[in-house]
Formats: sequence, structure tokens, C-alpha cells
Amino acid sequence: MSPRVKPYPGSRDWGRHFTFLPLSKSRLKNITKVFRLHNEFLRAAWRKRCHYTHVVTKHGDQSLELHTAIGASFDRPEHFALSCTYFPKSKLSLGVIFGCGYRQVRLVRTLLWQSRDSPEVASHPLLIFGIFAELQLYRMQEMIMVVPHSIDPIMNRFDAGIGMTWELNEEILRGVLRGKEAEEEIGTTRAQLKDLALRVDERIRDWEGCLSEETRALAETAKRFKRRFADIDMELESMMTECRVVIEQLQFASDMFEAQRARREGLRAAQETKASTHQARLSAVIAFVAMLYLPITSVATIFATPVFNFQNYWWDQNFRPTDSASSSASSNTSSLPETPKPVLSGYFWIYLVTSIVLTIVTLLGWQLYIWWKTRQDNHEEDDDVDDVFFDDRREWSAWAMRGRLWQDPPPDLQEPVDDLQIERADTTWANKPRFARFRFLRKLGKSRTKGSIVEQ
Repeated sequence: MSPRVKPYPGSRDWGRHFTFLPLSKSRLKNITKVFRLHNEFLRAAWRKRCHYTHVVTKHGDQSLELHTAIGASFDRPEHFALSCTYFPKSKLSLGVIFGCGYRQVRLVRTLLWQSRDSPEVASHPLLIFGIFAELQLYRMQEMIMVVPHSIDPIMNRFDAGIGMTWELNEEILRGVLRGKEAEEEIGTTRAQLKDLALRVDERIRDWEGCLSEETRALAETAKRFKRRFADIDMELESMMTECRVVIEQLQFASDMFEAQRARREGLRAAQETKASTHQARLSAVIAFVAMLYLPITSVATIFATPVFNFQNYWWDQNFRPTDSASSSASSNTSSLPETPKPVLSGYFWIYLVTSIVLTIVTLLGWQLYIWWKTRQDNHEEDDDVDDVFFDDRREWSAWAMRGRLWQDPPPDLQEPVDDLQIERADTTWANKPRFARFRFLRKLGKSRTKGSIVEQ
């Protein structure tokens, strides 16, 4: 296994991301000392951004190519970065990959083993970055595998007709968040690979400008890397499309949840409204029945007080003396008391007539109150409408009315009329239908006119 490396000084989270190195400690120290890989890497890594650099330097009489690449996200557990040095004379690439997991290390070993069949690929300067692109593709595939499966149980619940809960809604929101994060990660990775492809184009043009067969072979191999980068870009684009589809499905599921919740609340509100309406009707019926029985019970209660002493066994319904009246006198001398015979008292008719009259009066009062209340409400609604829509017209009509009211006609057009007679052709406010029954208003208007003229 590769050794674990201590965190960088001042770093917090890199210790758990950049841990696996495909080199031993002694070799890593030698590479760091001779080729300064970590120094070049730290200059880029401290920025904490998606980054790619290519620096050409010299070590003695030999030129070196230093490559550094950092992935998009620093919060992912499988985030990684690499630093590579290429020796043109020996056609050797020495690279350090930071943050690889066990599966990524296995993938790197597999890719290196496959490159043995193609010497032109194994000795190419872009070998390590081909591995970097493959690792990015593998990481995006691992990331995208989590997002589509999160929509399956949700849609299964919808297909089964099972209602949604708040926990499921939170799961939907988390799925949307994961999908958007994956989409952003894929977009950043595509931008990085496109930048890498542009740099490959530059190298291809430089190599094609040379006349040596070796540089032309490097250009042809670089074209193979470029085609592979294009294939990876297409796969990343399909992953991004899949993320967008999943996000739309999750948002649709969230909208369905909100619609279902709103529908339930609407049904519950409709049921409550229906129940309250039914209860209001029952209350109205009970109140009406109580209003009918109120005079009857009131009269019965009043007649039962000690103020009245109606004896039901003295007089029958025709106000004739009963046998109980004569038997009561003899019962005083007998030793055994006699039970009076049940009769309908004549005072029942007094009670019945009084109750009916009071019931009719109560119903008429109730009907009169309803009529007055309805009329009052209608007047208030008319006043509100007039206040809103006809304020300007009322003001103008008031000024015009005042002008017509206080303006006297010429003397030759005045006709002698009775003060108590109302002219039908007169258009003053005193002769309108609402004031037609008050004949003293015209006289009052004339007196005000004369008074104003005298004051002037």
C-alpha cells in the first residue's frame, strides 16, 4: 500500500483527502527535493480552485515539463489532484496523485498496465493527464450513480398511490440539491477538460510544425488523446443531461407534493365549511324552535307562580263545576282522602290564547328585525359604492344644485303659485320624489333665498 502523508502545515481538510501516494516516502522526498513537485503543486493547491498549469523549466542541461492539475470540488471525499514531471530525453513521466481512494488507485494501475501495449502512449507527455481525465470520468460516474436512484422510490410511491410525508419531501429536496451539485461539478470538469484540449491543440500544432518523425509521432498520439478527451466530454454532457432530467423529476415530485397537500387542505377546508354550514342550519332550526316555544314556556311558568291560583279540578273546559268540587266538601269529614278526577281545566283556554298571541308577536318582531337589518345593510352597501365611484360627481352635483337653489328666475318668468302647492315641472331639489311629501321645503327654500339677498 502507499504510505500515508501528514497534512500540509496550516491545512485542515486536505489530510483526509490527499492521503494515498503511489510512491514510498524516500522516493517522494527525492522527487520533492530534485524536481520540486510539491512546491509547484502548493502554489496551485492553495488557491482551492479548479486549476491546470504547464511550466517548462530546465534542470542542468535537460529541459523539464511540470504539469499540475486540481479537480473541481474540495469537499468531495474522492477529490484528487496531481503533479507530474516529464523528462523528454528519457521519455519518462513521474507523477504524484493526491487524494485517490482504493478504487481510483486500482483504476490507475489498470490504465498503466494497459498502456504497456502501446509504447507511444506510455512514453507520451500527456500520459498522466489522460489518466487524470479517466479518473475525473470515473469520479463523475460514481457521483451520478447516487442521484438517479433517489428518484425511483419517490416515483414508486406515486405509482402506488401512497401519500407523501414531510420526510419524503425533505428527501426530495436533498435529491435536488445533490443533483445540482453534481451538475455543477460536471460542468466545471468539462470546462477543465476543454481547457486541457485547447492546450493539446497547441502542442499538436507545435509538433506538426517540426520536420522530425519523432515529433510527428507525438502529434499523432496527441490526436488520440484529444479524441479520447472528446469522448469523455460527450459522456460528461450526457451525465449533465441526466442530472437535469433527475432535477426536473424531483422538482415535479415536489410540485406534486405541494399540490397534493394543497388539495388535502382544500378538501379539509371544504369539509369544515360544510360541517359549519350544517351546524349553523341546525342552530338556526333550534333557535327558531326555541323561539316558538319561548312564549309557551314563559306563560306556563308565569301561570305556575303563586300569583295565580288556577284549580284545575274545580272547573272543566266549559267552565262548569265538576264532581270534585262537591266531593271535596265531603272529604273533609271522611277519614280516607279521595283522589280528584282528572279533568281539563277551563283556564287552559286562557293559557292557549295568551301563548298564541305572544308567539305571533315574537314572530312578527323577529321578521321586522330581519327586514330592518337587511334594509340597513343594503343602504350601507349603496353608500360604500357611492363613496368609491361617485365622489367627484356628487361634489359637482352638489355645487350645481346649490347654484340652482339660490338663483332666482327673472321677474317676468315668475308665476304666482301657492306656497303649499308643488309644481310638477319644477326641477329644484325640493320637488324631487323623496321630498314631494314635505311641502314646507319649497317655502323654506324661498325664505333662505330672500334672506341671502337681504344679507348681500
